[in-house]
Amino acid sequence: MLVIIHDLILLQYWEYPRPGELEQHCHRLNHTRRFCRGIIVNLRCTESALREHATKTKRLVPQVLFALLD
Repeated sequence: MLVIIHDLILLQYWEYPRPGELEQHCHRLNHTRRFCRGIIVNLRCTESALREHATKTKRLVPQVLFALLD
């Protein structure tokens, strides 16, 4: 399974989500990293944020593909 992650704003600007929203987002992201064979991103900063979060949480990242979406 492949997924597209457009951005990780909730991880980058953690002060803006409503209560409980950040935890739910992190749970979804961890689930995605665990069960997907690859992640497609459309911005290099999204890839960087994804890898940074993986390092902080000591989790692996599946193959990340960059695709500029028109």
